[in-house]
Amino acid sequence: MYWLFSLKELLFLLQERIKTVLDRAGLVLNHFESDPRGYAVYIDLPDGSYNSFGGRENGYGIGR
Repeated sequence: MYWLFSLKELLFLLQERIKTVLDRAGLVLNHFESDPRGYAVYIDLPDGSYNSFGGRENGYGIGR
């Protein structure tokens, strides 16, 4: 079986799509996280609230 994209390329495309969706919603991406025990995506909310141990600098985690 042949794949059209490598796993690295698929991850990049997914991250770009997430950035686009957040941008359209007026939200800012803080960072992506690859640790399976936590959230996959961290965003910066306009009010500065957060739900992670990293505090405001780490952002609000979504996508478990």
